[in-house]
Amino acid sequence: MSMKLNKKLLFSSAVIAGLLLSVAPATVQAASTASSAPKTTNVNPKAVIENAPKLTKQDYVLRIKNSKDADPIYVGKNNYKYALTHYETFKGKTISPAKVQNVKFRVEKVVRFHGKISGAPLYLVASKDKKYSCWTTQAMLQYYYFNSKGMRGVVNPLKRIANRSADKNIISLKNKQNKRDFNAAMKAANKLKGSQKKFVVNSLKQLKKDNNIGVEGDNLLLFGL
Repeated sequence: MSMKLNKKLLFSSAVIAGLLLSVAPATVQAASTASSAPKTTNVNPKAVIENAPKLTKQDYVLRIKNSKDADPIYVGKNNYKYALTHYETFKGKTISPAKVQNVKFRVEKVVRFHGKISGAPLYLVASKDKKYSCWTTQAMLQYYYFNSKGMRGVVNPLKRIANRSADKNIISLKNKQNKRDFNAAMKAANKLKGSQKKFVVNSLKQLKKDNNIGVEGDNLLLFGL
């Protein structure tokens, strides 16, 4: 059964990422037997499940947004194990995202679409105990503390940059207004404490290095922005 991705959700992701996100239905086939290919059992030749070590090592810092557009959130370790090699919707116990708003997730796998299939990458996220898991787009994921009071000084300038990118296609941080907002975000980030400060500051440094608000794939802070 093909995963039915919400068109509105994909469009919102495209605004930020600058990607063509109309996903064609995927035919379920076995993965290539080549040694370099991921060893999965339910992967279209043009849609490959990959490990995501750069994202995974950032640990459990994500939340699944509480939205009616959310993809199925599976319950149980068996469903998690199945999801490791099957990115399309499958039969299993699921719950509403409203039930997991206090649960932290991390990225386990990513599906990238190639060739004639165009689509936003899909991310498999799971809770630490593997009780909850979900394949979804970055638009439905968010840094766990994104909406906290302490993050307002970081989030508000980033939103201004993102909106400027969407409205005027201004994505470079060398732009005067973007540079001003980025510096404001970094100033606020340096006031944070502990592991939160480390994560946010490192994410902003990566954003500065990319010099592009549209590069979200490896920057968890920008997910769901």
